[in-house]
Amino acid sequence: MELDEMDVLKVVEGSPLLAGDGVIRLADFALALGMESKALLVEVANHGVALVCVADGWQGVEVADIAEVERESDGQFILNSVEEIGEPVMLTGQLVLFDTRLAVSRLLKDGEYLGEVFFRDAKRKRAVFLDPGEKVGIDALMLSKRDAERIRLALSVGVTPSMLDAAKALRQPSLPVHAVAHVHPSVVAGHKYGAMRVSEVLDRFLADKKASWKDDQYNRMNGICGTFVELMDDPILADLDRPMIAEYRRRLQQLPDNLCQARRRYGLTSLTELIGAVESAGDPRMELSSANLYIRRLSEMLNWAVREELLPRNPAAGVGGAGKRDKREQDERGIFDATDLAKIFSVEWFKEGKGKTSARGGFHSYQPHYYWLPLLGLYTGGRLNELAQLYLDDIQQDEAGCWYLDFNLDGSDKIDADPKEERSEGSDKSLKTINSQRVVALHDRLVELGLPDYVEALRRAGHVRLFPELRFDKIKGYGKAAGSWFNERFLGARLEIPRDGTKTFHSLRHMFITGLFDAEVPEATVAQVAGHERGKTMSAKRYRKDQVASKLQPYINRVEYPLPTLAPFDVAAGVQAVASALDRKERRRKQQVRSESRTANQP
Repeated sequence: MELDEMDVLKVVEGSPLLAGDGVIRLADFALALGMESKALLVEVANHGVALVCVADGWQGVEVADIAEVERESDGQFILNSVEEIGEPVMLTGQLVLFDTRLAVSRLLKDGEYLGEVFFRDAKRKRAVFLDPGEKVGIDALMLSKRDAERIRLALSVGVTPSMLDAAKALRQPSLPVHAVAHVHPSVVAGHKYGAMRVSEVLDRFLADKKASWKDDQYNRMNGICGTFVELMDDPILADLDRPMIAEYRRRLQQLPDNLCQARRRYGLTSLTELIGAVESAGDPRMELSSANLYIRRLSEMLNWAVREELLPRNPAAGVGGAGKRDKREQDERGIFDATDLAKIFSVEWFKEGKGKTSARGGFHSYQPHYYWLPLLGLYTGGRLNELAQLYLDDIQQDEAGCWYLDFNLDGSDKIDADPKEERSEGSDKSLKTINSQRVVALHDRLVELGLPDYVEALRRAGHVRLFPELRFDKIKGYGKAAGSWFNERFLGARLEIPRDGTKTFHSLRHMFITGLFDAEVPEATVAQVAGHERGKTMSAKRYRKDQVASKLQPYINRVEYPLPTLAPFDVAAGVQAVASALDRKERRRKQQVRSESRTANQP
């Protein structure tokens, strides 16, 4: 490379962006060296460095070991062999380019790379063969920070002292920075905790709350308050003031609207790097309402610090609405309009009653909960985890012939997961409150579409849960996997419904409850069906008993929606899809066991 193609001072001095582990975008690496991305791309290829890109809902076929794929005499992969030994998948997250030199050659020539083969990880064994049409541009490429630093060091070797002196002479002099030792005024005034870091306050706060909080609440507060620590460089308590909180809100609005999804998409954990990545990609940013939520949670922690006499006052109180709601409760969650409903319920499994099959007849981009969970949310108002954890015995028919869901925590048979999958310790069922225990009659539409028939078919196949294909999470139950699919991959990646936190699976529950009120259903009945407190008076809470399912059904059948035509559920295909999903799960488990065994036996 010609040395005048880069900023030799930046190359020699290095950059904080290259420090530590993780990955860095090629464009950011080029900026750190004062180079053009295409010029740096050549260096990457010359050093044999692995390049990474991020898949976002790409379709392909995955093979456990690329060495098992047959090849032609010229080295080309035989795609029939891929189909035979591979499993169709939908890809998200990081992928490693199979042939860096080939990719660089095509990128320099065409500006994009029509990817065909990628590795799933740096071990270069598990690989995926993409369906035609997925293209990768230069701006989408990343590499490890360690490889980036190795390239920088190699480039710096070619910088001579005279070149360095010339570069320094061209640089404009900067203002001197003086490190002034001082004692903060609040410490002088006797505020003994003024030098304490916010991170220590967070540790004390979480330790105090751990016994009374559930794990998901603990982790959520740790993540939200930890965002302040990272974005504001862990300030001392003496420096906390209202301007700092206002600056924090400004920085929050530079973050992506969905932090978890963006971290997976870009493979970044650093918030500063994430801000740069979403800025380059033009991704949606955090809304003001979401930023204010972060400040309200921070304010909760700082209020606790005031009560514990670690702080004299809470500087976040009232900033951006901290301590009060930005919206009415009924406005905090959006509902799906007619256009949204048409998008959701026009995909192939609602039009055909089943998903698409692969060339070998299996189901790889479809599972039965894709069909039933949105409909159950829309016609029963059940919360996501309540529905995802249902057992077959929780779908019953009373003496009057009315089908209903029984949301409960009863029975020893509710302790373990499906016998066809690995069992979990302890109960795998949970409900939000004691009032969540209830029965909800099945809307006639669910019966017409075949839910009872599917329940019976699953029972004959030896299953005990309605959705045996769902994974169990120790913190969030079966709803975690279901929510990740519906909110991120289905609504976001496939349907491109904005992920601003207003339209989620929970919106279906809001629509159902709103539908009951619109149909003039008595409030006490709505409270029972929704799993809310049955009333405010002693008579309503203690003496009024819940109505049986057959009494509820006429009310529930009043709820109607402007949906497209739905095909009845293909029961046989549903049972086959469950078997396929469990088979893939078991093969992955066995592969993991073999991998762990090989690792344990290595000298």
